[in-house]
Amino acid sequence: MQIEIEEWGHIQCEARALERAARRGIEEIATRLSPFVRVSPEFSGRVRVSATRKVGEAQLGELFVRVEPHIEVGSMVELLGWLTRGRVHLLETALGATSRQAFSLRIAVAAGLVIAIQELLRGELHQSYARRQERLLVLRGRPDFARLGEGPSARGIPCRYLELSRDTAPNRVLAAGAQEALALLSETRFEGSARQVVRSLSQLVERPLGRAQDFARAREEIGHRHEAYHPVLDLAQMLLLGGGPVSVVGKGGMSGWWIDMPALFERAMIESVQRWADARGYRVRVQPRHRGAILDANLELYQEIRPDLEVLGADGEVLALVDAKYKAYLRPGDAGEDVARKVDRQDLYQLAFYGSSAPLARLFLIAPAEPGAIIPARYRTLHMHERELEIKGLPLSELPSRGEFALW
Repeated sequence: MQIEIEEWGHIQCEARALERAARRGIEEIATRLSPFVRVSPEFSGRVRVSATRKVGEAQLGELFVRVEPHIEVGSMVELLGWLTRGRVHLLETALGATSRQAFSLRIAVAAGLVIAIQELLRGELHQSYARRQERLLVLRGRPDFARLGEGPSARGIPCRYLELSRDTAPNRVLAAGAQEALALLSETRFEGSARQVVRSLSQLVERPLGRAQDFARAREEIGHRHEAYHPVLDLAQMLLLGGGPVSVVGKGGMSGWWIDMPALFERAMIESVQRWADARGYRVRVQPRHRGAILDANLELYQEIRPDLEVLGADGEVLALVDAKYKAYLRPGDAGEDVARKVDRQDLYQLAFYGSSAPLARLFLIAPAEPGAIIPARYRTLHMHERELEIKGLPLSELPSRGEFALW
């Protein structure tokens, strides 16, 4: 049984069909799928499956759930490439303008990884010295005198030496990512390219590795000469581990691959505002600590509340406090008219608290917006006592071409 939902959306289905596919009761299904989607039983014998803050895929038994992003898959992959400093132009070189919605998000990321690895293989591949120890007929490196008497001398002299090798951590994790991409791209027009990439990497490494610690080690080994590896490693890690947690619960348990959209949106907002600020001589401080945090009776920290970023002037004064809220505040209405949903009360209280720590700073709330959406004039600025809260829409799909997001 397959369920497909668009981000922020929901779907209704029969409870019995869901239980047969997952081989579990509704309560257990709701618990196991809770990191990904929300499953709510209804009195009519039906179940409401609602998307939460993640997009991706999850499987429980024979139940397969997919949540697609609210922007087109091609635009989403372009955004991921932009955020990871990659040059993965999928719309032109891979998916094509007529196929922007033809693939799921994970398959599109797999295609992007294959293209990125192909570009990497045309350049200088990562290599490092590896320690070798073996018997050789010709002396190399340093002879191991302690082992001279071991075994027949006809087998050679035991030697220790260093040898340049491409069987390194960066190439091992790329090989693991390429194998995963090949499994996903079978029976697509990327299968041939994926097979070629897997074949090329298999000649470099003995054993592909794709655990979180392997990616950490790979990044430690990359120097300035091989900075081109960074965006490709980001895509490989996203494909293997997801942009958020990957959960596998026992045999027959839930397995999932997903991207946490609020975290992605916050990262996109910070990156685009940073580019805007750099071009104008402003300084950006991400998640600054404020003395205005809530303290207890002993004047010790009770609760720390921080905005996503501060914009500072040349002399260090705080010009703006910015907070990103990945909520459907700005979406077209059913009749095609742009509407603005009221900002949640807790978000208003949070921004008012931020403002108390910097009385002269401008306050901004940034929410995702559809391409070309116009915020009605009455909702662009909210008045909170003597402070103003400015609401701005950030179109994710336009960031790769725009590059920056102007606050004013």
